[in-house]
Amino acid sequence: MTDPKSLLATQSDSAQDLAMSELPTENSRLSSLKANDIPTGVLLQVAGRVAAEALDRTGRDFGVSGGHLSLLGMIVRFPGLPQSSYGAILVLNDATLGRYAMRLEEKGLVERHRGDQDSRTVMLTPTQEGLAVFKELRQRLTSVASEFRDGMPAGRYEELFELLAEFLHSRNWTLPG
Repeated sequence: MTDPKSLLATQSDSAQDLAMSELPTENSRLSSLKANDIPTGVLLQVAGRVAAEALDRTGRDFGVSGGHLSLLGMIVRFPGLPQSSYGAILVLNDATLGRYAMRLEEKGLVERHRGDQDSRTVMLTPTQEGLAVFKELRQRLTSVASEFRDGMPAGRYEELFELLAEFLHSRNWTLPG
């Protein structure tokens, strides 16, 4: 009589061998996505989540999420804009944007103040601490980008950047200036 444990182990080894033999090759990945009818929008969502996870890890030591880090980066790059402009850049709703800005202000990374011409407008500027923190985070982000780039064939990461920029431009997404 066959021992059930050895039968399970044999089946498990066979399943593992089969799974390993069916791992997609570099050339079959694209055809697998197409064959399984995975829409571009889903791939963009998944890629966005992968990038967001990397941003979250990057900002964790400073107590900021990837969303906070994205907002801080835009405030550093384009200081003194109305808060709503940063929402348009990052495609964030007002409630989320307000929470992110408040959190960055609580951490001492940005200042929120009323606009000179319209007191209903909230302007955002980085503090000296915010500039210093972003400088440190930027070095980490460069390392993360290198990891992403190293996982792709030469030149493809840059091509991906260009394609994403073109896609966003086609959707009327713009940066200030």
